[in-house]
Formats: sequence, C-alpha cells, structure tokens
Amino acid sequence: MGEENSSTRICIKNVPPSFDEAKLKSYLQSGQPSLKLTDCKLLKTKDGRSRKIAFVGFKTHDMAQTAVSYFDRSFALTSRLGVSFAFSKKDGKDDYRPWSKHSAGSSRNQKEQEKEQQLRDGKT
Repeated sequence: MGEENSSTRICIKNVPPSFDEAKLKSYLQSGQPSLKLTDCKLLKTKDGRSRKIAFVGFKTHDMAQTAVSYFDRSFALTSRLGVSFAFSKKDGKDDYRPWSKHSAGSSRNQKEQEKEQQLRDGKT
C-alpha cells in the first residue's frame, strides 16, 4: 500500500473494446483537461484483440489521484470503468493472483498450455 502514496501510474479495467491508445488518451483528457499523461499502454491478446485493461502514467501523483477519483466507476460508452492505482506484481500486493487465461500463473493459462502441449505431442 505504500506504493499508492507516490504512484503516478493507474490501471483502468473494462476499457471499451473499440478504444485504442489514442482514443483512451483523448477520453481521459476530455474529462479532465488539466491532466498531463506521460504514457498509455492498452493490453492486447496475441491476436491483437483488446484485453480491456490499460495502464496510464501521469506527470505527478496528484494528477494520478485526480484521475482515479474522477474516472473510477464512470462510464466510457457503455462500459463501466474500474480505475485504481497500478501496483508492481513484484513489490505489490501479496494476495495478487492472475485470473486471465492470457496471464502466466493462472490456472486457466496452465490448462491452455497443457492443451497446446498435448496437441503438439499428438501431431508429432
């Protein structure tokens, strides 16, 4: 939790699938023109589809705090956004557990990897 006190990065969940990085930046700055973004990363699957999660960096912690309080539980198109401070998997929460089939370490990802291995073994 100490990272939240100085973090300038936020995590935005449930980003509309039609948003790309430019559209997300535009949406954030139109809601709060005073925000100065340093970077924006929208996560995608291997085939290029949106995972509906983004990480955005701001110039100062106060700007990140403003973005979290303004955009959390707000709507972008018809998607309700979940906005919080980003944390490092290494230094962050101890109870972190990946859940997506795209994230290494999740039980779903492990099953997908086993399935792919069985297909490869069966074909060779």
